[in-house]
Amino acid sequence: MNRRPFLWIAALALSGVAAGHSVAYYLAAPGAGQRQALLAQTGHSYWNVAVTVAVLLELAGVFALAVRHFRAGRAGTSSPQLTFGQLAGRLATMQVAAFTALEVTERLRSGVPVSEMFHNHLLPIGVAIQLLVACAGALLFRWLARAAAAIGSLFARMPVERRASVAARRPKPLDIPACRTLCDALRGRAPPLLAVSLR
Repeated sequence: MNRRPFLWIAALALSGVAAGHSVAYYLAAPGAGQRQALLAQTGHSYWNVAVTVAVLLELAGVFALAVRHFRAGRAGTSSPQLTFGQLAGRLATMQVAAFTALEVTERLRSGVPVSEMFHNHLLPIGVAIQLLVACAGALLFRWLARAAAAIGSLFARMPVERRASVAARRPKPLDIPACRTLCDALRGRAPPLLAVSLR
């Protein structure tokens, strides 16, 4: 696997971590006050910035994926695609590892025992949500890749079809002797036109 696909998969995985993280905390602490207290206690003061960065990474990853497959479709080549299982597996591995590392780091920085991750079943819920988000993301991104490739292939065929339709609609020249002489004279530059008008 070359570098570029790894980069867009990593970008999509990190955005999935942010989405799954938010859902996990919502499920582990359904009450708004309880959830805010838990987030403040575990060092989530940076979370608004993290969500913004995750959205930007999501947009960049989706754009890179769409452009890659659009170009492949327009060129008439088949861009190498991961199967659903391969893509879901890579997303899930990255997301679960990043989510776990994020939770451990947050607690180490805030001075909260790492064992607190298991309170309210936060870690098991978070891992399950990351797996679901990875599978949903894999389905969505495979669909996007196919759609982009199909649109690219339409753009590849469009010039040929347009030329054929224009050639079919082009009017045939008139076969009238007087008009033919005038048309031949007008086909040149300005001086032949002046010569015709002086005859």
